[in-house]
Amino acid sequence: MDQQPSSTRPSVVTTVAVLLFIRGGLSILGGIIALAGGSFLAGFGGTGALVVWGIVAMLVGMVEIWAGTGILNLREQARMVAIAVVGIDAALTIIFLVQGAGGGVIGLALDAFVIWTLVTKKDLFA
Repeated sequence: MDQQPSSTRPSVVTTVAVLLFIRGGLSILGGIIALAGGSFLAGFGGTGALVVWGIVAMLVGMVEIWAGTGILNLREQARMVAIAVVGIDAALTIIFLVQGAGGGVIGLALDAFVIWTLVTKKDLFA
């Protein structure tokens, strides 16, 4: 079996980048919603926790989109950042699953796919 030259990007790596773009976009959207909701609730004497969470979610979303762009360009730094961000998300999902929240199984499977792909295709990144 012939080995692909390192200058080509396998479709599985492109899929990972697209998943990171989707994750990033959803994180930014969730952050905007939390920011708007937190600001609204803070006006009625609520806490600013949603505002803080919204800002963090938007920052994480920007990092995910940056990592997706780097994955498309086969950058090693982006691969490491993506593994870290997705790994943290997977760990949090496992905690939520242990606590009884059942909705994270598909997300955990996608996290595992992203990490597996980035670890097994390490030789493509420079």
